[in-house]
Amino acid sequence: MKSNAQKLLPASLLLLLAFVLLPLTVAAESAEGAAPAAGLDLSLLLSQNLGPTVTLPVLLFAALGLLEAFFGYRLLKVELFGTGLLLGGIFGNFLVSSGVFNAYLTSPWMGWVAILIFALLGAWIACKLFRTTLFLALFGASFYIGYGLLSVYLGSPLIALVVAILEAFVVASIGMRLVRGVVIVVTAALGGYLVSMALSGLLPILHINLILLALVGVLGAIVQFKRKK
Repeated sequence: MKSNAQKLLPASLLLLLAFVLLPLTVAAESAEGAAPAAGLDLSLLLSQNLGPTVTLPVLLFAALGLLEAFFGYRLLKVELFGTGLLLGGIFGNFLVSSGVFNAYLTSPWMGWVAILIFALLGAWIACKLFRTTLFLALFGASFYIGYGLLSVYLGSPLIALVVAILEAFVVASIGMRLVRGVVIVVTAALGGYLVSMALSGLLPILHINLILLALVGVLGAIVQFKRKK
């Protein structure tokens, strides 16, 4: 019998690849010729689409979106591990970018090592605090989808932010009581949103982002609900 750590290893490596190589690639394509930094500009990942050409970020977002939409509930533990990995990495990136460890980081690669350590620490904490991480994962996914859509279709970014926070809190709170149903809906919607981000720039069709979100999200939810637990 494989241990939980052994079962999570392949998915962990995939998540590391996505969360490290993906922002690096986006940053490189968005700022050619800029000086390399120890941290990442995470705001580059929040654009509504990734451009009109097929690139590594486009392929990764589309693949991760389809995986999330159709297998989200089955990958719940892996996703919680990934949530901890991502939050730990973001926290580590913030500390490194703000210069907290400048006295100890004598070369750029040490900054990446520090971010990786914080990412793995976050993943370890996530595995220990299952319910807390589940709430954060549902809140984060719901907020990401909600704010991404509301910021486009509402005139005020502040209103979009407030509504997205309230919506995410309600969804996460309900999700703690109705775990399977809410997780399926949220993961299917998140998968559809990632696919729409990746492919909407390639398809010059009116409201193609909403069409892709609805199509992939609904199909993913149907498939997940029909699948046995």
